[in-house]
Amino acid sequence: MAAPKRKMIMPTDSLSFFRAQAKYRKGFGFTAEGNLKVPPMEDQPETVIELPNYRNATIQEQIDDEEKMRERLRAVEKEYDETALLLKEAIASWRLTGATSGVLRYQDEMRRLDAERTMLRSPVRWIKTYKSVDTNQLLLDEIYETRKYQYPVSALVMRSLPFQQTVRVGTLEQAPVSELSFTESQEPKEQEYFTVFYDPSDPEHGLLSPNTMVEFIFNSTKYNSLAQAYEVERVTALGRKDIRPLLLKTRSPETVKKVGSRIVGDVEKPRELWISILKSLVSQYPNYAKVLRSTETSTLIYADPKEGRWGIGLPIGDPGVTERSAWKGENYLGQAWQAVRDGLPPLKEEEEEAQEADTSMTGGYTEHGKTEGEAKEERIRVLQGHYRKMKKGM
Repeated sequence: MAAPKRKMIMPTDSLSFFRAQAKYRKGFGFTAEGNLKVPPMEDQPETVIELPNYRNATIQEQIDDEEKMRERLRAVEKEYDETALLLKEAIASWRLTGATSGVLRYQDEMRRLDAERTMLRSPVRWIKTYKSVDTNQLLLDEIYETRKYQYPVSALVMRSLPFQQTVRVGTLEQAPVSELSFTESQEPKEQEYFTVFYDPSDPEHGLLSPNTMVEFIFNSTKYNSLAQAYEVERVTALGRKDIRPLLLKTRSPETVKKVGSRIVGDVEKPRELWISILKSLVSQYPNYAKVLRSTETSTLIYADPKEGRWGIGLPIGDPGVTERSAWKGENYLGQAWQAVRDGLPPLKEEEEEAQEADTSMTGGYTEHGKTEGEAKEERIRVLQGHYRKMKKGM
């Protein structure tokens, strides 16, 4: 007697589709759109399994996820502290009555909360391989000499979100296109010009880079680069004053950014913080105003492939630099430099002020609400305290 024929199960997802294809093959294929085509089976007609479209999460979506993670961490911290108090009371009761159920229950709860707290605090780690690394990126003495390693270099990379939170299912909704009249659509669009900066050694626009070494004072603190000033002010605003001394001791801007990346989050208005820092720098170094004026009305772009917070997250040679839709960051630093440039006084007024004040490289330190004399005295006090600490440490 022949064995009964096994009934074929109609695939409903990609997993069951490929299992069925491996067994039967005939009829299983793909549509022109790339979806899965299932042939007629038993009494079922031909069907198509549509595959989802995946895209990278936008910067705003990742920021929202990080904010949700921080809110959850705050809730876990609060619950942990409350459970610790309950455990303390349960231990006191156990010493009087000998009842252990409350102690054991709260100890288990403390272990669970501690594990969740550690998971939320710990960044995701993985290894990334860099090929043909330029040695001038490794902070050697000869920073202008470019050589390449003959072998790839691996490095530990960290991020605050797991991989599944960096992708989304579906496509982004396109903004509705406004209907233009025939005359409006015929009007020529104004051409946009770009000024891209990144490398501190660039003789034309290197001064605009946050990695350029320049000593200046902001908020009564002496900094040696724009990157150091922003990271110190950011971690201070986030309440992590324990990191502040470590950042102030670090001279390398790249190291400053690596240390600062351990602290998740940003200030409420990054662009405004950058503007305040840049205004203070320009007031102390008038040669920055000359560089800014040379850019005229062009759009300033900070093109750092490893920095998506301050720049656009793309290298200078990338064709997407001049395409706003391809940017991977908000270009806060570029926006801030433009705001400072737009706020510069007319050149004639600046020349008149230069006759009254010293326009050497140290410049006149001015801030809102302070006279130039008061600002100068504050700068002297800060520098005296800085060198006094250096003498004590010798």
